[in-house]
Amino acid sequence: MRTLLLTVVMAALLTTTAAANDSGYIGLFADESRSSWCLESEAYVEFDVFLYCMPSDNGVRAVEFRISLPPSYVVVTNTPGPKVSVTLGNHLDGIAYSLYLCETDWVLLATYSILPTAPGIAAIWLRAHGDTGQIAIANCLPGYPIEPAYAYTSVFVNYPLNSPECTGTGTEESSWGAIKEMYNR
Repeated sequence: MRTLLLTVVMAALLTTTAAANDSGYIGLFADESRSSWCLESEAYVEFDVFLYCMPSDNGVRAVEFRISLPPSYVVVTNTPGPKVSVTLGNHLDGIAYSLYLCETDWVLLATYSILPTAPGIAAIWLRAHGDTGQIAIANCLPGYPIEPAYAYTSVFVNYPLNSPECTGTGTEESSWGAIKEMYNR
């Protein structure tokens, strides 16, 4: 009987569909494969930060947010991803990226080349757009309604690799990593 019950439970678990993705996420990464958010750099040595969006189940047609940089960091170039049709604004006050088509999977929004002009530990954060006060996605439903999005990862420069910022998901307070942490307490 125990074996039968275990078999039924395992079958139910294996056939359960994945949970819906109700919210979109925007993340900064240290590599194109979205596997790292920590990197090492020296003063006056340029590095790239990759900006990706993972849409909700409703897809993504456009995004808006801003990027917070330390005062000693300069964005040298902002190269839009291949699926971006229009870029409006700037990264410090608020920027919006519009896509050629609706996307339903991870999409590269931009690659930022950044130059630190001073050594030391620093963080590059996603923040709410300066004009709208939100990190948001225009989804692919009729009329492209706006839905809130969450900062998925930020980039941490010269943090120790065993620091909490580099060993878990590099997140902000409202991110999935922070939500999971609330349940781990």
